[in-house]
Amino acid sequence: MIRKFKDNFKKTIWFLLFLVTGTSILLALLSFNVDDNTYFKFDTTIKATNNLLGYFGSTLSDLLFKTFGLISYIISFFLLFTALRVVLGKDLRWYSFAFLPLTIIMLCLLTKLASQTFNDIEISSGFLGDGLSLYFNYILLDFKYKIYIVFGMITLFLIFFLLTFNIGSKEIIYGSSKAYSAVVLIAKFLKVNSIFNLTLGPRIFKSAEDSSAKTKLGKNKIIRQKMVISSDYKFPSIDLLERESKTPGIESENKKNAELNTSLLAGVLRDFKISGQITDVKQGPIVTLFELTPAPGTLSSSVIRLSEDIARSMSAKSTRISTIPGKDAIGIEIPNKHRELVFLRELLNDKLFKANKFKLPLALGKDIFGKPVIVDLSAMPHLLVAGTTGSGKSVGINAMLLSLLYYLS
Repeated sequence: MIRKFKDNFKKTIWFLLFLVTGTSILLALLSFNVDDNTYFKFDTTIKATNNLLGYFGSTLSDLLFKTFGLISYIISFFLLFTALRVVLGKDLRWYSFAFLPLTIIMLCLLTKLASQTFNDIEISSGFLGDGLSLYFNYILLDFKYKIYIVFGMITLFLIFFLLTFNIGSKEIIYGSSKAYSAVVLIAKFLKVNSIFNLTLGPRIFKSAEDSSAKTKLGKNKIIRQKMVISSDYKFPSIDLLERESKTPGIESENKKNAELNTSLLAGVLRDFKISGQITDVKQGPIVTLFELTPAPGTLSSSVIRLSEDIARSMSAKSTRISTIPGKDAIGIEIPNKHRELVFLRELLNDKLFKANKFKLPLALGKDIFGKPVIVDLSAMPHLLVAGTTGSGKSVGINAMLLSLLYYLS
């Protein structure tokens, strides 16, 4: 009787431990908010915490999402599944807990590889998936049978998954064979060899046989110019370029600063006796454009020559002031407090670059509205690249050269 009571008490403790821990992690992940204060990011202007578990929940969810991305949910599902097994009287196996880390690692890597291969799939796998995929692509860069290694990894992941969730050996063998057959069948149906190109990386440009195929852009169909491609030229993989990443909360932070700068700029203009009203604010990745509609009789030159004084009063490194063509307004550009990185990969992956008809297209970056700037070098009589030391002239020229290498043979 006493032994039975001890066993039931022990099972109850384990059940509560798994249930409370799994539920807490699940609630923290579901109520995650990028604007919440965490141990890794703190803003004194933010008072309230949106996470259901408060500061602890925001820190825990931020850590898990940064490390594993959306794969973090498998931890809570595993704990809740284990709690269910305790209620049903099932024995807990040591290998379930031993294979959980291997399952998470393998799933992070496969998820990242899938995101790199299929552009429509965008699932975060944290810095663990990012790091593992970099090593994987670097080690097997020139290995033409990489796709078979991926199939082997998928089969290995399924075995780890079944062991983690404590499914018997017969079910493992049967499930693995069926899953592998399904993967091979899907691969044949999708003609996965042509998709992966045996390099596990997306090809954003067509070969000589299909370079004249139609590329769909919205509702219109644009026929790309047929290019003469040398037989010995191989287009570089897009995976050689760093994948774009967004810093959580940077857009909301810049938006708050833009609102503060609007009222601050209006006060600075009044101090310099410039009459007018700020009618529009356009936030870009690097600078924010404030449109000033001056009062009648205000000279544009009187505002433009105050650029250095306005920069000093706004505590900005510099400001750029000029008239806006086609508008009765003056544009005042002030650098953002947090600058967003513009990645060449997202410019080359953009549909505007893929479907262009230029002879020598160059991806120069983004405009004030955050839209890609693609120009035709052949239509320019000259192209001047100027700037101070360290301002990015060499980086810009390298981006131009890569634009040509990714488009022409």
